[in-house]
Amino acid sequence: MKNILVTGGCGFIGSHLTLFLKKKKFKVIVVDNLIIGKKKLFKGHKLYKADISNKKALEKIFIENKIYAVFHLAGLSKVTESFKKRKMYKKNNIIGTKNIINLIKKYNIKYLIFSSSASVYGKQNKFPISEKSILKPISYYGKTKLISEKLIKKNSSNKSFKSICLRYFNVVGSNFKNKIGEIHNPAIHIIPIFISNIIKGNPIEIRSNFNTNDRSGIRDYIDLNDTV
Repeated sequence: MKNILVTGGCGFIGSHLTLFLKKKKFKVIVVDNLIIGKKKLFKGHKLYKADISNKKALEKIFIENKIYAVFHLAGLSKVTESFKKRKMYKKNNIIGTKNIINLIKKYNIKYLIFSSSASVYGKQNKFPISEKSILKPISYYGKTKLISEKLIKKNSSNKSFKSICLRYFNVVGSNFKNKIGEIHNPAIHIIPIFISNIIKGNPIEIRSNFNTNDRSGIRDYIDLNDTV
């Protein structure tokens, strides 16, 4: 049974990925600082409560487990917050990624799958957006993702390990059978906010003034189950 390390494995996407990997007969090692992730969403075989920006704590995990591949999902992801707390986002998203890359190289791990974001594209003039579109993030969160992508590309270019960066848009949905979904109180994303208001019988007001046919906003979503 091969060991897979999932950073942020107690989060919304990470917990679902962990469950999927278990079903594929991998042994799943999860590292999560549990600041955003929830322990009750842990679906792996072994959980380490640690911060990826702490290289010493992170290396202990690599020493104790012979890792076959790394799925790197740990990251702060609130766009508005990223402008106000740049140091925190740099420490977690950039320094944390550097630590993972260095340990992957040190312990000869061959595969890295990175959870990036469509925020690296910023505002685009040409649609649909493709992988060849210009990368110009407008949020600091998006910039940390782009910097992380470049670090991964630079370090994997010498064929020391293979990597892929996944730039998905807004992830939504849930896994009813295994009770995996978004856990934010209060809700911070649009669909959970809608559902919460509907359940409570509260009105939902949508204001928009975009350059579209009906002046409403257009957003892309991907279902949680399609991310894996």
